[in-house]
Amino acid sequence: MYLLLEEMRKRKNATYRLDSLIIEKITEHATKNNMSANSWLEDYLFNSLKAMGIIDANEQPLGETRGGDRKSKEIK
Repeated sequence: MYLLLEEMRKRKNATYRLDSLIIEKITEHATKNNMSANSWLEDYLFNSLKAMGIIDANEQPLGETRGGDRKSKEIK
């Protein structure tokens, strides 16, 4: 059942208005960690919400999905 729920989760686009200083610091920190700002922010929020108990402790982040589904293709 856990795998089914994980497969149902998808990323959605959303727009939020943030202080320009926050956006600048997210971008700087993400760049230092060789990540996109979006990826860094998603990881940060996921881990923070999990630590606060808002996201269940057993949940895992979605992970990388760029390039499509690679799990079902044969490795050549």
